Amino acid sequence: MKATIHKYELNKLLSKARKIVNNSDKGNPITRNGLLEFESDGISLYTVNSETSLLQKTGEAKVDKVGSILIPVVRVHDFVQTLPDEFISIYLKSNKINLECDEVKAS
Repeated sequence: MKATIHKYELNKLLSKARKIVNNSDKGNPITRNGLLEFESDGISLYTVNSETSLLQKTGEAKVDKVGSILIPVVRVHDFVQTLPDEFISIYLKSNKINLECDEVKAS
């Protein structure tokens, strides 16, 4: 799983998803996380809570390798907010999501 997306586009996905996820529900990982999928035509993010589900897609990404992972939406959103307005590389390594932007790296 590997893709490159501009911070602006990733932030749009995460900002909307953050409104859906329930970070206070410690017992249910489905309502605290989002399914991030890298597809041949772009990136999608699926989030759900007890009342609403949201599927977002963007073609504004270069996907090098397809795949999917469940991500902690709030934590990833908060981290992406701190990054410079550049392209972000996202990839899976040892079953962990890794983000790289300019000189900043995190997993």
